Amino acid sequence: MFKRVIVLMLAAFLICSGIAPALAASGDEAAQPQGLTIEQAIEKALLHSRSIRQAAYDVDRAEELRDNLSRQLDYVPRGPTDYVIGQLYTGLVTADMSYRMAKKSLTMEEDKVVLSAYNAYTDVIKAGQELEYAQKSFNQAAWLKNIAYLSYTEGMASLYDKTAAEVQYQAAKNSLDSARQSLDNAYLALNQLIGLKPEDRPMLLDKPGFQPLEPVIIEEKIAQTLNASPSVWLAEQAARIAEVQLDLYDFTYSGQEPYEVKEVDLSKAKLSALEAKEQMSQFIRTLYNNLLTMEQGYASLQEAVRLAEEDLRIAKIKFEIGMATKTDVQAAELALQAKQKSLDALAFQHEAWKMVFEKPWVLSVMLGTSSNLGASAAGQ
Repeated sequence: MFKRVIVLMLAAFLICSGIAPALAASGDEAAQPQGLTIEQAIEKALLHSRSIRQAAYDVDRAEELRDNLSRQLDYVPRGPTDYVIGQLYTGLVTADMSYRMAKKSLTMEEDKVVLSAYNAYTDVIKAGQELEYAQKSFNQAAWLKNIAYLSYTEGMASLYDKTAAEVQYQAAKNSLDSARQSLDNAYLALNQLIGLKPEDRPMLLDKPGFQPLEPVIIEEKIAQTLNASPSVWLAEQAARIAEVQLDLYDFTYSGQEPYEVKEVDLSKAKLSALEAKEQMSQFIRTLYNNLLTMEQGYASLQEAVRLAEEDLRIAKIKFEIGMATKTDVQAAELALQAKQKSLDALAFQHEAWKMVFEKPWVLSVMLGTSSNLGASAAGQ
């Protein structure tokens, strides 16, 4: 009886082995030999981006508007002045601010596209890893289902065991189908960003590694960020315009808001600028702390991967000497792959948030994929 079960198990293994190559082949047929590095993906995204071209047009438009107003003004007024001249000068200051903001917006858009390309590239890598994991899980489930069928036929397993194996097999098949769809979706997003055809499947040649955050003095970093931040700059410029309007106030013109209202506007603008600085400072501190937390989590995951590698090594040795089954080895392989997926995902996420740390104005890109940095880091 024991020999018969061994033969049945071998037959199940051969059946399962026949399934795996067929599934893998279907994926290989869609693959293309074209290679793509992450630098190439970013370069293609920058060249293909319509938002960047639109931002460049906005720069040209804002420059034309500013120059047109500049030609209408013969001098720079100081102190209380004629209402029309004051309005013209205020318009010129506003137009100049809009022009400089348009240039900053162009740079911001380029930075956002860089991060978007990085995220899209690594999303394909993660989806590919998920598909590989789902494929192996399906192979194991198929193996266990066939073992359960044969064991049930021989009276060595209950109907419950057979049904449970069927349920696990179907769940694994559903996960495999979902993983295939996720990979397709990830490729669609990347291809759209870099200007490839929807059906293209470029081979990704890079896998970003983990690089700890460079040591920083947080107060100096905050000061640098406040100086570079477009949002802070814009709030300060709004306060400057309010100050100019107050300085040029024409007391002889009755068709304008009271002087006291302009004073209130200036106070509000200064308060908004202060709030923008405080919010940015708080964000940088929080992001810095979370990046350090993610680095600690990465170190812990590295240890988990090493333990999983050791478990697999021991499982293989036990299998060779007859103290473990093929199922045990498969389980150890899946456990290692799961840990490695988590490690890579954290490395990709950490690198993306480092980009936000350097250029906080790209935050909206990350909010589209991870709205809670603290939860994301803790979840890893």
